[in-house]
Amino acid sequence: MGNPGSVLIWSIQYFVRSFGVGDKAARLASLPFFWLRFLERPSKRRLNADAASGVYFFGCKSGRELHASACVGG
Repeated sequence: MGNPGSVLIWSIQYFVRSFGVGDKAARLASLPFFWLRFLERPSKRRLNADAASGVYFFGCKSGRELHASACVGG
């Protein structure tokens, strides 16, 4: 799972790559932003999940059927 700094660097790479340049050129374009990864350590961990490249849910399956009317906004 990537943190916000890593995700921002990936976004820059894919943005540059969308112009039809190669992977090496896209990596070169994101090189000046390498320092963004170091800002992840002092950042608030709870807020990092909002910008992460991957998240997961750890839970268990309910033993009973849930109806839409019981859900929030349902």
